Amino acid sequence: MRQKRLPPLRTIIIASVALAWLIVSRPGPDAERGVYIPHPDSQQVAGQLTVQFADNIPEDRWDDILAAHGAELERPMLVEGFAVVSVPDDRRSEIGEALAASGVVRTVEAITYRYPAAIPNDELWIDQWNLRLISADNAWDTTQGEGVVVAVIDTGVAYENFGNFKQAPDLAGTTIVDPYDFYNDDGNANDDNGHGTHIAGTIAQTTNNSYGLAGIAYKTSIMPVKVCGPVPGDPRRSQCSTTAIADGIRWAAEHGAKVINMSLSDPDNVTVAESEALEFALSTGAVLIAAAGNGGADEEGDGGPVLGYPAAVPIVIAVSASGFFGSLAYYSNYGVGVANTNVDVIAPGGNPPSGNGSIPNEGPTSVITQESYRFFCDPVWPVEFQTFAFCPFAGTSMAAAHVSGVAALIRSAYPNLNGTQVRALIQCSAADVGDPGIDLKTGHGLVQADAAVRDTDGDHIPDCIDNTPFTPTPSPTPSPTPIPPPNDCLVTPTPTPSPTPTPTATPTPPTSPTATATDTPVPTATPTGNVTGTPSPTATVTFSPTPLPISCGDVNCSGTVDTHDALGIIRFLVFAEPVADCISKGYVNCDGVLDPADALVILRYAGGLPLGLPAGCPGPG
Repeated sequence: MRQKRLPPLRTIIIASVALAWLIVSRPGPDAERGVYIPHPDSQQVAGQLTVQFADNIPEDRWDDILAAHGAELERPMLVEGFAVVSVPDDRRSEIGEALAASGVVRTVEAITYRYPAAIPNDELWIDQWNLRLISADNAWDTTQGEGVVVAVIDTGVAYENFGNFKQAPDLAGTTIVDPYDFYNDDGNANDDNGHGTHIAGTIAQTTNNSYGLAGIAYKTSIMPVKVCGPVPGDPRRSQCSTTAIADGIRWAAEHGAKVINMSLSDPDNVTVAESEALEFALSTGAVLIAAAGNGGADEEGDGGPVLGYPAAVPIVIAVSASGFFGSLAYYSNYGVGVANTNVDVIAPGGNPPSGNGSIPNEGPTSVITQESYRFFCDPVWPVEFQTFAFCPFAGTSMAAAHVSGVAALIRSAYPNLNGTQVRALIQCSAADVGDPGIDLKTGHGLVQADAAVRDTDGDHIPDCIDNTPFTPTPSPTPSPTPIPPPNDCLVTPTPTPSPTPTPTATPTPPTSPTATATDTPVPTATPTGNVTGTPSPTATVTFSPTPLPISCGDVNCSGTVDTHDALGIIRFLVFAEPVADCISKGYVNCDGVLDPADALVILRYAGGLPLGLPAGCPGPG
């Protein structure tokens, strides 16, 4: 890079300086006024501007032109014709406008900062596949949910130290506003179940505190509205009266909640009081979000094609649940609500094994983890409200919380949008999964936080609903450089092209193991057959993209796409070519078998999970 030029020698006489200034600064008869671009909405570099000189102005005249307008050359840029210049910060706009009007400058532009995608320092962030699946971390470059209140209509929240209740450690930095308990009719909406605390954590868990987990809209304020209490004789279960729900919705709307999360469901119709409360909340601009229901929890593996209530109400955003791939979880309700309204979107809810292990699923790690009471996730722990754990759960309740977090990000970034516009934005920014287009199981698709808040042209209208969107100049897309996971036992030699061998026999697909919810996952069989080389612990490998050669991504030949296939899917799509016996090589935890734990780690380093599956696939099983 060239060094900054020295100022003119002191021996140059004043007359010469004046003559030079006249020559370089006086615009010609055909000179056009340049443009000053201040970028007022961005974080700016103090005391500097970028100047683009006209094509006919040689570099040896830049110093004098700048000096004549109160600026100083810092350095020419590698981009031809451009320079970084220093100016007094309090005169930046004045000098910028003067240079633009000089007739020898094409553009003068403020220098602004860009920032890398946010990565929280929460110790369990690496396990939050669900937040990365919806691109929450990319959305944080735009907003973290500031200035928005989300009401959690639920079992309460562990937000304070009060009586027998203790505050959840990972909610210590979360702002709490206007709590109320409609079950006990008092102002302390403490959680006596654990469900509401789990939901609140997904929406706005304290983040970047070097502890626990992250929340989607972690600078959002939570309004705990307790409408549920323990079932008599069974303190681990909770029930919610429709009158408490109606009053809770009204309370939330009257106290400024702009997003109302209802992670509760029932197949019976909405009551008149609930309907009135929902209509009132909508009139205040609140966005209403509810869980589709867990009809498949009956162990039959079919969530049911009818939405539960209040999700089935047309003015409510209905959310079904997905696992790793953005495909419908076995337990999730979906389909049609009142007045033929469909499920709106699908969001991460997890897709773990069922109680008897007979229903297709994605394995025990396909869960949503958040902090709650230990007894909530540990059936042998006594029911008490002082001990916390990071609880893995699955359900449409968890899925609804993801959409509420995204709605909070939207409301923060675009406070002038009304509730209908926010709903449209959530729908149009979703990634299409499942059957092409809007369908009964996944609605408009998998909710996407970053796409929902993105504003490419800076006109304060999100791209998805912008009638005059920014159209960038097409440019070649560089090929990504895949990064293999940092584990010695995973290193694979660079594949050497060779003729495809003719098989001598048709291999017999291995039988998928049966698991229960409490079993340790049974690993797949150790792959056998000839490979193209022996792994070297010190090898450095660069892989090339290769088409997926196995129908529907069924890598282990089990007849369904499951978590055991996840590693193979990613490796076939991104890294390398298949090896013998229909199982891809790579053992992250070095136990000699390819298992779900291996797959998840691989996927994290490979950049995330693919959205959806190839057309005609039965879905994860």
